[in-house]
Amino acid sequence: YKIAKSLDEKHYLMDVLGAMGNYSLTIASTEKAYKYFLEAKELAVKLENKKSEIGYLGNMGTILEWEKDFAKADEFFLEVWTYFKDLGDKNSEVRALHHLVEVNRKLDRDEKVIEYCQRGIEISSEDKMTGLFFYKKSIFAYYKMNKLENAHTATKEAIKIARSLDNKEKELEFLLSLGESYMFYNMQSEALEIYEQALIL
Repeated sequence: YKIAKSLDEKHYLMDVLGAMGNYSLTIASTEKAYKYFLEAKELAVKLENKKSEIGYLGNMGTILEWEKDFAKADEFFLEVWTYFKDLGDKNSEVRALHHLVEVNRKLDRDEKVIEYCQRGIEISSEDKMTGLFFYKKSIFAYYKMNKLENAHTATKEAIKIARSLDNKEKELEFLLSLGESYMFYNMQSEALEIYEQALIL
């Protein structure tokens, strides 16, 4: 780090700072890691290296999420998501959406959770397990908002996907979730039908 700084090679220094940030995470020093990533991000801005800037911003967002500063983490992940969405990098966009769903869930922003989940489902059509993550989070948000019909529709879609994957564990999870909801809302005949499907798995 000292050598890189003395050489005044900004590209090299940026990479060293990023490496120091990653090392700090391995020894659970999140405060130091954040400082290194922040300095690396600022250098990336000066170097007009947008890709590196966004990478360090994502690292900082992850630390803020761990530290439960969800509002600030949301700000950072929103910028990361927008960058990858505009770039058309769906894999990186999905990772950013994972974070946005989780931090907005913690912030009780259920409409935002659903919005990000819908986008996640849309772009992960070829990765059905990832799609199930977004279905699950959206279902919780629908229930919180008392949108029962939406929750049931999303759960039935998730069951279909689990079946297409022949993933009995996930299928059972969503079946039981739907059955419990039917029971809670006194929809007993619907609940019985769902529980019978669960029994034959």
